[in-house]
Amino acid sequence: MIYYKLLLALLHPFASSATRAFGLKPSILIDGAAFLTGAALGGAALNIYMLILGRIMVGVGIGFANQSVPLYLSEMAPPRYRGAINNGFQLCVGMGVLSANLINFGTEKIKGGWGWRISLVMAAVPASMLTLGSFPKNHRISTARTFTRLS
Repeated sequence: MIYYKLLLALLHPFASSATRAFGLKPSILIDGAAFLTGAALGGAALNIYMLILGRIMVGVGIGFANQSVPLYLSEMAPPRYRGAINNGFQLCVGMGVLSANLINFGTEKIKGGWGWRISLVMAAVPASMLTLGSFPKNHRISTARTFTRLS
């Protein structure tokens, strides 16, 4: 556990500098792609090395997203609702943890070694939402930000 926390402490400056260098939207796209790749590797693992690499990729995707998504939400939200929207993000993270535990509980009894694979592949659902959500430019939000700045 200590090594895990040390690794996170070492990767955090890299995540923030990557977000600063590439911007928020590309950073979120890269986060989602790493998350999606890790879910695919975990579900299709043929050996322990693929499984470990998949878990590392999921961890990198989640770690980078936890750094860049709240920053993006804070930038896009009107100042009046900024705290509520960031608290909503934390609520969604908690609901994701609960969903993951319920999925693990439901898939643990599946026979033939498929339960853990289904559990790991289900991480592709939030990963694809994160990846696909970073593609389109929402003109309504951009227009609302412009009007907020002008007023």
